[in-house]
Amino acid sequence: MSELRKDPIVGRWVIIASDRGRRPNAFGAGREPFPKGICPLCPGNEHLTPPEIVAIRGDRSEPDTPGWHARVIPNR
Repeated sequence: MSELRKDPIVGRWVIIASDRGRRPNAFGAGREPFPKGICPLCPGNEHLTPPEIVAIRGDRSEPDTPGWHARVIPNR
């Protein structure tokens, strides 16, 4: 159950979701970790991530290819 708290420093309301602590274990262990030295979030490894939602590109490169400055992918 989430709860609402007021941040005394900046004066804004925040949501505290205490149940999220169990969330990482909610997914099965069916996926092997990436080999050492391979970064799925680095340019050139777009095939290792879900399709991008949006990307900021300096050139006119195609989606899910290198050439991006910032790239948004869905959270698993």
